[in-house]
Amino acid sequence: MKRYEPSSEPPDPPGRPTLDRVFDPETIPCGLLMVSEAGEVLSINPFLGGLLGIAPVEIMGRRLPDVVPLSVSTFLDIQIIPMLRLEGHVEEIYLTLRGGEGEDVPVLANGRMLFGQNGGASYCFSVLPMRRRYEFEDQVIAHRQQSDALRNETTKLNQKLEATKAELEEKQAELLALVDELGRMAMIDGLTGLKNKRALFQDLENHIALARRHAKPLSVLMVDVDHFKQINDCHGHEVGDQCLVRIAGLLRSLIRESDTAVRYGGDELLVLLPDTDRFGAEQVADKIVRGIAHSPWEVGQITVSVGVASYPEHADDGTTLVGSADKALYRSKREGRDCVSVAVLNE
Repeated sequence: MKRYEPSSEPPDPPGRPTLDRVFDPETIPCGLLMVSEAGEVLSINPFLGGLLGIAPVEIMGRRLPDVVPLSVSTFLDIQIIPMLRLEGHVEEIYLTLRGGEGEDVPVLANGRMLFGQNGGASYCFSVLPMRRRYEFEDQVIAHRQQSDALRNETTKLNQKLEATKAELEEKQAELLALVDELGRMAMIDGLTGLKNKRALFQDLENHIALARRHAKPLSVLMVDVDHFKQINDCHGHEVGDQCLVRIAGLLRSLIRESDTAVRYGGDELLVLLPDTDRFGAEQVADKIVRGIAHSPWEVGQITVSVGVASYPEHADDGTTLVGSADKALYRSKREGRDCVSVAVLNE
């Protein structure tokens, strides 16, 4: 086994930093200051002299207030020196010195109390410049402020977005309600308030499908106002419209809630009677004829003629069913009006 022997490498070449050289007060990369108990500068190294912009030989023997700002000197006298006397050391003292051009020089200082051979005390301070750290802290603070401002702006934008979203949802709800209202209006006759012909055929096909599925009857009444043209010619169209509105109201009052009253066109009205056969429909038709004829009218007596058709007896689809009721209506007209006629097969 080979025996371990100390390295025989040659010493550091000339000019290369050595440990002794690095810790030489003249070259060490931090400031050093030694002050007597009386506050006189005993020693200062070139690094600290460079920070203060003063040659070390100009500072030696001067009092501390002549070297550092009065506020720093007072702080050292009142707080730091007493702590050194009590504890023998202090760490991480943040001070602001004054540079050769009057600029602030932030530093971090550590202090030790030293005793000479004669027993006299002195205070030694190591000083590190903190410009970069302060600059970095300023940058951090600036970035944090920018971040806070951005966060606040983002919060405001989000709040504005939520408000806009709520407003949009409200407008959308209003628009949907308007669309529903327009859809409803498209199915309603503007004069009488009854459903119109378009709505009739939608409802009629649905009722036919239900009647076919459940094997139930379904009837249609076609109602026409007798001599309505004479009312318009003698009293004017406005009075004629008022009569139609009142007839529509009477019609609604004479049928069930499950039935549907429709303005088919002009003075023709239609009633859709679900779950009603021809006999029940004929009874409803008679009730309508009597109700309108016995009502008082300012224009004289008003009567109606009615045609009745039922599913599946007279037709097996909506269009044919309405056609059958219409044919029965014209038979009522031919037979003298103010009466009810029921559809006849192959009429």
